[in-house]
Amino acid sequence: MVLHSRINHAFRQLKEYMGETPLWAKASTGALSSRPVAYFSLEFGLHESVPIYSGGLGVLAGDHIKTASSLGVPLVAVGLFYSQGYFRQRLNAEGWQEEEYLQTQVADLPMQPACGKDGKPITVSISTRGNQLLAKVWVVRVAA
Repeated sequence: MVLHSRINHAFRQLKEYMGETPLWAKASTGALSSRPVAYFSLEFGLHESVPIYSGGLGVLAGDHIKTASSLGVPLVAVGLFYSQGYFRQRLNAEGWQEEEYLQTQVADLPMQPACGKDGKPITVSISTRGNQLLAKVWVVRVAA
């Protein structure tokens, strides 16, 4: 019962936080508040539950995203999602690096397909040398 109560409390706090309109960005950024900034990075260290980063630069990019959320800066992060995430590494007894790839179950991640006004998932088509590369667009909502 105590766990259930704590989860409900955390959920209510998150819902309240996400519903607030942070004042700093509105008061300090002028025209920016109505136009989101695009932040491009190959990795974002948002949380260990979303394995789309491997180290320092990804953690820094994740910190930028979370700070923008706290300040109410409208920001859209654009990156890549690898179904296996980044590998985990360790050194074996001989001192050699060993990689471990984990199969990520997308259904278990805090992300969902981005959908257009028609309700269908959004995909992006990129022309390459005689081929088309299709990318599915995913959404991860970030609150600091």
